[in-house]
Amino acid sequence: MPFLQVCVSWTGDIQWKAKEAPGSKGKESSSPGCISADGMLYFLYEDGTVALVKADPTEYKLISKFVIPVSGKKLRGHPAIANGQLGTTAARPAFSALYLPAL
Repeated sequence: MPFLQVCVSWTGDIQWKAKEAPGSKGKESSSPGCISADGMLYFLYEDGTVALVKADPTEYKLISKFVIPVSGKKLRGHPAIANGQLGTTAARPAFSALYLPAL
């Protein structure tokens, strides 16, 4: 079953659940790394899919998605944002970093 994003309140109530899995082409995948910046959530899947979701407790709104060409590598590092760039690490080779152009 694919990972679906879910918004849960501090009280444990589910506010919304995504109806689609943007990463791994809808196939089974591990849960993505997630980071928040400028009112958006950036979900990074191991296949290189990045999903940009509006951080809104009332509804799921996928703003955009794109795929980082990773040449067969799996992206398992947690995403990070610094100086307007999104970065992560690939599973192999160890400690290799991947940075995207400025957001």
